[in-house]
Amino acid sequence: MGEVPERLPFTLHTHTGSPTGYAETATALFRGLIEEGVEVHYICIADDVIYETPSYDLLVNKLREVEPEGEPVQVVYSIAPVFHANSGEYKVGFSMIEVDRICPRWVRACNRMDEIWVPTHQNKVAFVASGVQSLIRVVPLCINTEQFSPRFLPAVYHGEHKFRFICSAWWQKRKRWDLLMIAFAEEFGNEKEVGLICKTMSEEDISSLGTQIHGWVGTRLDDQIALVEGAYPWWEYAMMLRSAHAFVLPTAGEGWGCPPVQALACGLPVIVTDAQGTGEVLRDARGAPLPGVRFIKAELAPTEVEHEYYAGSNWWVPDKDDLRAAMREVYEDWQTWKAAAMIGADIVRETLGHRAAGRAFKGELERIYREVL
Repeated sequence: MGEVPERLPFTLHTHTGSPTGYAETATALFRGLIEEGVEVHYICIADDVIYETPSYDLLVNKLREVEPEGEPVQVVYSIAPVFHANSGEYKVGFSMIEVDRICPRWVRACNRMDEIWVPTHQNKVAFVASGVQSLIRVVPLCINTEQFSPRFLPAVYHGEHKFRFICSAWWQKRKRWDLLMIAFAEEFGNEKEVGLICKTMSEEDISSLGTQIHGWVGTRLDDQIALVEGAYPWWEYAMMLRSAHAFVLPTAGEGWGCPPVQALACGLPVIVTDAQGTGEVLRDARGAPLPGVRFIKAELAPTEVEHEYYAGSNWWVPDKDDLRAAMREVYEDWQTWKAAAMIGADIVRETLGHRAAGRAFKGELERIYREVL
């Protein structure tokens, strides 16, 4: 049995300064570990930390300046192919995938680690089925529940829509913006009091996004869609969420599901695909949807994206009619769904918040120091 140091020093190799799901959850986890008294030493994946874009958490910014001092445990939290940067005595790779398999490049990277951490049991199944032989542990991710809360001030909405759905996701095929637009047009195209806020980030020109939308639904939604592109500070994004009535995301799969968790934490009813990541994270221990969550039915089918990471894998195809029905249900009975979502927000605070994840992560470090080192 090894000696367990009081502050469990370890090196976290990740990034916290970009507007991505990895960075959002890494920053929240960093905060949770600090508040749990863990000594975190930081390495930025992309560059020297002095060149990394600051995060919006000032405490994290300050403490990520603490340089590694040869801690025996190093955790690399990112996509598996960058696990090679792990130089620890005991190497942990922490990652996730949005589909039901991982590719050979990921498998090789995982099998070079002493152990692998994934945020859901479905991810563990996918990694094992693909050939990962390293020890795999399910370790939860989190959001900062001090930032995303029903108590946060909503933004002032300047449109005329009395009811607003909001979707927040990168502009890519997996997020199924096409399906969302078509379903929304078919269900609410003649109800001008209902709007759809599309919060996205894209590597394309904003005019290209408009062209794609017009290709899916024509121009009949021009007065019902608010397209918001770009990265925003967390407080502006939280205010944007709070200005809406419900969150909707017909995703084809998520590694974990940061935006819908943030939305539920803000007290918004959440409509999301019953898929990898979201279908597990937004359920309770008995398998029931968290209060305020309406899952969209989906079936497994081969991925439609040609990318090495997705080769030979399946993702989840949401049912358009069920998506329409879900939006209609939440719209027609919003007060009931809102009351349920407020209960869901409390559950998120207790089970998916940064302090809960910090405690779980701390427990894994204690196990490694006690049983392995």
